[in-house]
Amino acid sequence: MFNLVKRKNNDSLFFNIFDWLENDFSNLYNFKKPILSDIQENEKEYTIYIDVPGIKKEDLKVMIKNDVITISGERRNEKIKKSYYLGENIDSQNISSKLENGELIITLPKLKPEDITEKIIEIT
Repeated sequence: MFNLVKRKNNDSLFFNIFDWLENDFSNLYNFKKPILSDIQENEKEYTIYIDVPGIKKEDLKVMIKNDVITISGERRNEKIKKSYYLGENIDSQNISSKLENGELIITLPKLKPEDITEKIIEIT
């Protein structure tokens, strides 16, 4: 669906085209800035660094469901959301997060190899 935009009275075709691009085209598609993140790994844990400038701690939510960690929040009426699959070697009971200088830092401790359970499914 198109938005109605009042045209300015400019004689130049150049200005009319750019008016249209600025007013009409930008309304057709909701371009959002990507959420920048970085993941680092060492022998004990994974650490996710997510840039969330301008978002307050109380406007952020970190949630785990079905082995997926989801980060969501809102900044100036713009909703953000990013998810990561955790995998089987993450100790989901000891995940921690903190917000420092516009960066959300999530620490995902790894399970020790002996703590990873394996289940054999019987074929009937």
